[in-house]
Amino acid sequence: MSIRNRLSLDFSLTTREARNKFVTEYLTKIPFQPTPNELDMMAKYILWGENAEGKNGRQEGLELETASKTWDTKNLESLDALVESPTFNESSIRGPSNPPSKIPREVFSRSRTRQTAPPYILKVFEGLWRKIDETELLISQYELQKGKRTAPIRPELLNRFSAEELASLMARADSLQPFALLKLKHQLVDLRREQYTIRDSYAPVLLSQPTPQFNAPASLTFDTEIPVFPM
Repeated sequence: MSIRNRLSLDFSLTTREARNKFVTEYLTKIPFQPTPNELDMMAKYILWGENAEGKNGRQEGLELETASKTWDTKNLESLDALVESPTFNESSIRGPSNPPSKIPREVFSRSRTRQTAPPYILKVFEGLWRKIDETELLISQYELQKGKRTAPIRPELLNRFSAEELASLMARADSLQPFALLKLKHQLVDLRREQYTIRDSYAPVLLSQPTPQFNAPASLTFDTEIPVFPM
């Protein structure tokens, strides 16, 4: 029997205090002895709850594995995605004597991509942009409803949908749960990174190659000024 079917945790509780109280009472009522995996899941259930500051375990530095594994460490394939990574250390790819290079932060341009991308790749981009816009709209609408943001949704984003599509997405935002919102935020990061990966597949970024400099070997002499040559 799987853990998901055996345990009945109340995921509508969002705070860590409420989840801790629920698990304490839940353990006295279940008619079976929890396995170590089940106890571990209940512990993660509590740690993923929000504290008094509204932060969960991940934001406090706890490396908790997510159910969908959308926030686990991945191998970045794009140069732009690597530079944007918060854990990127430039000293790992340059020598100690080379000055640090300054790479301006690039904002992905859809208009430029529509002009330069091949037709078959542009079709992939359009589908990807549609997913990005829908995910961003769901997150923004949810945060507006819950009072987690005060800025209105960008008109540019709203104009990309018809009235029927907006009504459908707003209804989906009304039914979102906190865990589903967290998953959407992770997916939005991955979708935006995918833009750079696709672009690099047909327009790779060229890195500048520094010209190596070689110093002439010093002339070795004895005290009598006799030059020394190799045998």
